[in-house]
Amino acid sequence: NRSAKFRTIISLIIDGKELQFEGSVEGDILTKSKGVGGFGYDPIFQPIGYSKSFSEMNLLDKNKISHRAMAVNKFSEYLARRYESEGTRIVKLAIGELNLLNNCPTFII
Repeated sequence: NRSAKFRTIISLIIDGKELQFEGSVEGDILTKSKGVGGFGYDPIFQPIGYSKSFSEMNLLDKNKISHRAMAVNKFSEYLARRYESEGTRIVKLAIGELNLLNNCPTFII
């Protein structure tokens, strides 16, 4: 069994309440590396339904299914809903619009 699931959970404590925003992606651990780009396990992880490893994917395609991008997107959407209802302008992030600094999603709210 070479199946794997990667998860990212962002926790936020606000007004004394903890909220969590999760992203996950399932796939298989390859028997040999494919590709040279990416981060950590990217050359040996192939998501279900794809013929490329994370390392072989371009950044836009990877961020459409990335566990990190999904978690950040959910977090961003929550903050937008919460603060827009109070009249505060929030810039929403789309999965394909993540800025990457050292392979970590970064953004300013």
